[in-house]
Amino acid sequence: MNLYFVTGGSKGLGLALVQLALKRGHTVVALSRSQMERADRLFAIQHDLADVDTLPDLLKTAFSRFLPADFDAIHLVNNAGVLSPIGYSATNPIGDVKTNVTVNFTAPIILTAAWLRELEEYDGWKT
Repeated sequence: MNLYFVTGGSKGLGLALVQLALKRGHTVVALSRSQMERADRLFAIQHDLADVDTLPDLLKTAFSRFLPADFDAIHLVNNAGVLSPIGYSATNPIGDVKTNVTVNFTAPIILTAAWLRELEEYDGWKT
C-alpha cells in the first residue's frame, strides 16, 4: 500500500488522482483550499498554498498521523495551481501576480523540501 500527498485534491486532475488512489486501496492526504469530506483512508486538509510559511509544520502534522514504514512507497503530487492573472502584463494586479508565483512556484519548492526532510529516515520508495 502507498501513501499519496496530493495538493489541489478537491477539483479536476487532483480529485481524479485522489479518487484513483483510494479506489486502488491506497491512503491519501489531500490538501486543498476547498473543504473536503474525510473518508476511509482519505485525510483532507484545508489549506491555501499561498500561505507558504506554515507548509513545513502542516506536513509535519500530516506525517504524525502515519508511520512511513507502513507504506511501500510515499508520493508527493504537487498538483495545485492558479491560472490568474491572464491579461496584459502591464495591467495585471500585483497581488494576483504574487499569488500566482507563490502557489505555482514557491509552494511546491517549500513543500518538496519539507517532504524530503520528513522522509530522510524512510527506506521505502519516494517519488
